[in-house]
Amino acid sequence: MNINKVRTKISVAFLAVLLLFVLASGITFPDANSFDTTNRLASSSLRHLFGTDQFGGDVFIRTMHGFRYTFTLSLFVEAVSFLAGLFLGVILGYYGGILDEIFYQVSNLILSFPVTIAEILITALTNSNIWFLLLLIIIYAVILYSKIVRSEVKVIKNADYIKTLRVLGLGQAILGY
Repeated sequence: MNINKVRTKISVAFLAVLLLFVLASGITFPDANSFDTTNRLASSSLRHLFGTDQFGGDVFIRTMHGFRYTFTLSLFVEAVSFLAGLFLGVILGYYGGILDEIFYQVSNLILSFPVTIAEILITALTNSNIWFLLLLIIIYAVILYSKIVRSEVKVIKNADYIKTLRVLGLGQAILGY
């Protein structure tokens, strides 16, 4: 069996279990803010997998609740940035022109500044507002995705089989030229 197929199956199974776990964590786990002061700072056991904190709260349950929100937020950021980058990359790669050149130069300028330093700067200027950080991450990801898609669209647009279709007169009917 091909090793890539095995890796793909393992990755898909892991992602499915992770999604199921995240979606079901709100139902299967009790309230994350419930405290039991008699079980303060207990070590890990079958009842408390990660132990308890100084207030008697189950650290594993609190971790799962935090992970659920973080995972959902990261899926949202990734979906928005991927779709926006795909749309922008197809448009810029297909039509080209001055807007494509401006985008290419501006995106290279933005990507030359490290994202971590930009995040620290945004955090300092906005008093740790999470929405500005998410917007910054989305902007960086949109630029990266759109550059990848733009280059692939330009390659396909100038491929020999597309040129052959244009010569045969099928460009206007099928390709939209």
